[in-house]
Amino acid sequence: MATRAETSSQDQSKLGGIHDILPPGNPFRAIFSLEPIKTFIFLILSFIIGLTVFVVYVTIAATGIGLTMSVIMAIIGIPLLGALLLLVPVIGWIERERIGLFTGFEIASPYREVPDGKIGDRAIAFLSDGALWRDLLYSLLLFPIGLAQFVIGVVGFTVPVSLIISPYLVYAFGSLNVGGAAFTTVDTPAETIPLVLLGLVLGLATAYIFIVLARAHAVFARWLIGPDERRALAERVETLSETRSRMVGVSLDDRRNIERDIHDSTQPKLVNLAMSLGMAKEKIDSDPQRARELIDTAHNEAREVLAEIRNLVRGLHPSILTDRGLEAAIRSLSGYCAVPVQIDVNLGERPPEAVETTAYYIIAESLTNVAKHSQATEARVMVRVENGNLLIEIEDDGIGGAVRTPASGLSGLQDRAAALDGRLTISSPVGGPTRISARLPCES
Repeated sequence: MATRAETSSQDQSKLGGIHDILPPGNPFRAIFSLEPIKTFIFLILSFIIGLTVFVVYVTIAATGIGLTMSVIMAIIGIPLLGALLLLVPVIGWIERERIGLFTGFEIASPYREVPDGKIGDRAIAFLSDGALWRDLLYSLLLFPIGLAQFVIGVVGFTVPVSLIISPYLVYAFGSLNVGGAAFTTVDTPAETIPLVLLGLVLGLATAYIFIVLARAHAVFARWLIGPDERRALAERVETLSETRSRMVGVSLDDRRNIERDIHDSTQPKLVNLAMSLGMAKEKIDSDPQRARELIDTAHNEAREVLAEIRNLVRGLHPSILTDRGLEAAIRSLSGYCAVPVQIDVNLGERPPEAVETTAYYIIAESLTNVAKHSQATEARVMVRVENGNLLIEIEDDGIGGAVRTPASGLSGLQDRAAALDGRLTISSPVGGPTRISARLPCES
């Protein structure tokens, strides 16, 4: 268990220290770059977006709550409030992208992946995700934060610019009253030189302040609407532990199946083979014709046993996968499939062995299901590497309606993907098509 001091330290690490807020390197390098312009635009946009979101949220929420007060109009009010909640992640995504574009702080999505299942279960998972409510809080805070940034941005821009162009103002208007009664009136352009110098100094300082404000905003956003690394790590460990336990059970079941196949099929044929050869040995002198018949029978039995052993070994780990890679193994699988299969594979370098093997089993089980249950006329297998992940998609034009149950082969495929910290999703509406998509990380 982490101590309170350790927890506080971890929170501060996520929130960021002074080194995250201040621009790295030489301050003048940041000032004399495009950063002040980008961050000034960022500050102004914070107010515009914050104001817009606040008005939209308040309007939808007030309308939805008002309608729900009436039993009849509740059929409109409740979906309206639901639409508001669906809008929250969109605003959060826009903000994370905006922050990354203008400040360079990349903030990953904090949302957990919504599991497959009934709409009610998916809705509960969505509403129970803390990231939704943190995005909502950030959206509401963006208005006052943006207002403060807007004021600072406008004042920080207009004051230095006014001082820098003071010679022109004196030339155009004849005189310039600086600071009202507190200062004197400037009548000649020469008298504006101190004002110009002051404007330059303030301009440099303001440019740096714009950068610091934008980075502070980004650090705050990363803390509030970024992923909670400790929670994500804990969930990942829990998921991997559960998956490992299920995979151990699957391995035991596979071993029992292999033992049963050998005991019920291969072993009796080996016994018959030995008996046929023994009888042929006894008959070879007294009845050569019968001995030849027995040898022919033994030969056929040996070929059947070899075919069964070959199929058994292929199920354990196909040699073609080891020797020639995933694409060749997929094409071999398509040759055994009773349904025509279109193959689109773009891999480049070979994936790691564990990823390659898992991908093979996912595709093999999926094509088996297509041939047995889908009533499809065509299937398609797509495999490619993208952003360090192996992406797999198997689709057929069958009747659909595939349902994942705890003991089904589809659950086993999801466990195989999860064991590599990947994900497998199933879309199979009644009437088709059925689509199985998997993402397997290729990089550690």
